[in-house]
Amino acid sequence: MEAKKTERLESAGRSAAGLRVLYVGTILPGSTAVQRADALKDLGHQVTTLSTENSNEIVVKPSLPSRVRRRIVGPQDRVGANAGILRAMRSETFDVLWIDKGLTVHADTLRQVHELQPCCRIIGFSLDDMMNSANQSQHFLKGLPLYDHYITSKTYNVAELKELGCPHVLFVDNAYDPHTHLPVTVTAELREKIGGAVGFIGQWEPERAESLRKLALAGIPVRVWGYTWERMRDVPPGLVLENRPLWGDEYARALCAFDINLCFLRKCNRDLQTSRTMEIPACGGFMLAERTEEHLRLFKEGQEAEFFADDEEMIRKVRYYLDHPEERRRLAVCGRERCLRDGYSNAERLRGALDLIMASEPKANRNGATASVDIASSKSTGLNILYVGPMLFGSTTVQRAEALKDMGHQVTTLSTRNEKEIIVNPSLVFRVRKKIFGPQDRAGANAAILRAIRSETFDVMWIDKGLIVRADTLRQVHRLQPRCRIVGYSPDDMMNTANQTRHFVQGLPVYDHFITTKSYNVAELTGLGCPSVLFVDKSYDPHTHRPMTVSAEDRLRLGGAVGFIGQWETERAESLRKLALAGIPVRVWGFTWERMHDVPPGLVLENQPLWGEEYARALCAFDINLCFLRKCNRDLQTSRTMEIPACGGFLLAERTEEHLRLFKEGQEAEFFADDEEMIRKVRYYTDHPEERQRIAHAGYERCLRDGYSNAERLREALETIVTTKPHRAHAVWVLWPFITDLMRCFQIMD
Repeated sequence: MEAKKTERLESAGRSAAGLRVLYVGTILPGSTAVQRADALKDLGHQVTTLSTENSNEIVVKPSLPSRVRRRIVGPQDRVGANAGILRAMRSETFDVLWIDKGLTVHADTLRQVHELQPCCRIIGFSLDDMMNSANQSQHFLKGLPLYDHYITSKTYNVAELKELGCPHVLFVDNAYDPHTHLPVTVTAELREKIGGAVGFIGQWEPERAESLRKLALAGIPVRVWGYTWERMRDVPPGLVLENRPLWGDEYARALCAFDINLCFLRKCNRDLQTSRTMEIPACGGFMLAERTEEHLRLFKEGQEAEFFADDEEMIRKVRYYLDHPEERRRLAVCGRERCLRDGYSNAERLRGALDLIMASEPKANRNGATASVDIASSKSTGLNILYVGPMLFGSTTVQRAEALKDMGHQVTTLSTRNEKEIIVNPSLVFRVRKKIFGPQDRAGANAAILRAIRSETFDVMWIDKGLIVRADTLRQVHRLQPRCRIVGYSPDDMMNTANQTRHFVQGLPVYDHFITTKSYNVAELTGLGCPSVLFVDKSYDPHTHRPMTVSAEDRLRLGGAVGFIGQWETERAESLRKLALAGIPVRVWGFTWERMHDVPPGLVLENQPLWGEEYARALCAFDINLCFLRKCNRDLQTSRTMEIPACGGFLLAERTEEHLRLFKEGQEAEFFADDEEMIRKVRYYTDHPEERQRIAHAGYERCLRDGYSNAERLREALETIVTTKPHRAHAVWVLWPFITDLMRCFQIMD
């Protein structure tokens, strides 16, 4: 589609999907503003760009008069951006006006935008410390109360910008551009041209100069790219100052061409992280950065990146990693995997912010006063969630709660069970009592829920399975906090009577939403009275399920040629028996396997479960991981479907339509329809280790690329949940217990 030719306004590809965004910022080659605009396009939004600067304005070394004039008068709108914004608003309808930094955008322009398009959100964004006077302008300060939201990458700016009158301030971490910041092959010529042993890319600052001087004086050669380095005096031998910036692809190639990339933080910006924090690992480069709490949250020290507290530690670590290239490369690979796995790209960062922004109404007061806060944007770091479920070591419940925290939500956990309740092999009496009376609330979860609801305001109450949570408890939550969404979740088939209770069935109509990993449960639970049922695929926990280095001792202790981890079932036992009788050794972890009789030679039953790190290490320690589906649960996929590839393991699973949708057969995983095909494929891949490893790696990359982690799955569900009003049933609440009892009577009669 042709671009509009009005002043500096240019239209980016139109499509029916997504928001209509007018993106205002420094739209110049190599700028991060362009990268963010492109990320919004990647998310499916229609983006029209308008630049606040042109290439003729960019002065690397401004003169003294220029600096004085800018200090007194402030930055000037030389390209007519304010007029361009208003022309665009009069000619086209937008959902969002996105202003990158916006030092030259006048408050009056923002007021006119509100008048012309009351439903258009005005969003500000800056990577800089906006309390640093060098990053401010009179226009910016006057306009702050007129923004609907302002997004900052500085945690401390959240409270500070609110004090200046901005109604909603959101924090997002820095990000990278996957189209620019990616690994490239480094030739000898490229290394000589822009790389070397140790490098730094960035602007001159006195503290940086002093650290680099010490490094060079310690006999370590360093190469520096960036402007204003001519200010450095008495440059020691071994310190090469190129004194010009690198942009775009050339910048990314340089990060790949250095053995060690230094990452200094700007003191004048009060940096706790910077763009390079993400860009270096995303390029597959080895990062050695200043140690801060935010850096330690983003990358594991000594595993995904390295950090230093002072120049002495920096020098010591530079020497160590120059002498240990294999360890250095391993950390670099893990750092890039962290970027992919945890969604550190521009698109993922902006998606999270837009989810919150678009879930709220535009600011009601358009004259500059602070508006009331919507539930979905009530906290700068996300939703306030009461998470109720069996919070036991190694459980997927704990992993989901942690995923919500990783997404920036405030999560309070409340366990429905305690360790004393866990009985691996329950007695006959226990099973009969549970069958008749159902599971009991021995942990006092119902009372604890009401105490929490009376003492604190929550946006969401998340109930994992909730077999012991009573309908009356849910009704009281609705009465005490009408705006709180009640969300149920279960990874099991909730139409299986073994997974139901009277409390669960009676409570279903009181949930606002129920999330299931069983596609067929959507219609079934809706039929039982649940007002909104969402389907999500299974997922994995990136903190637990990840590739691990497996020693010979680990393989002997946990792994082997072929393995299965899971509970005993008749069909599984029969398949494993046939595999062992075919002369293929198999090792099985999980409980209740003592029920299997006549165990053939070659079938090793450990008869104990594995949890957490041990479970993940075992998946890494098997050459082939079998994945059987539970017939009583009508499984079409299972947690192991995601966890095995996420650990870098080779997955051989039962063939279903859902499995085939999630992984390409023969390329990212392997599947079988019957025992004969399973045995045949086990033999083939045992004899072809390179092909097996290639498929395992491709499966791992599919998990990262398509967002199969807990956080990504839950993000999709929450997008729907926070944008709908809480459901409130009426008379059916009173009648439903009697209706469900009547339904159960008919089931018994049948």
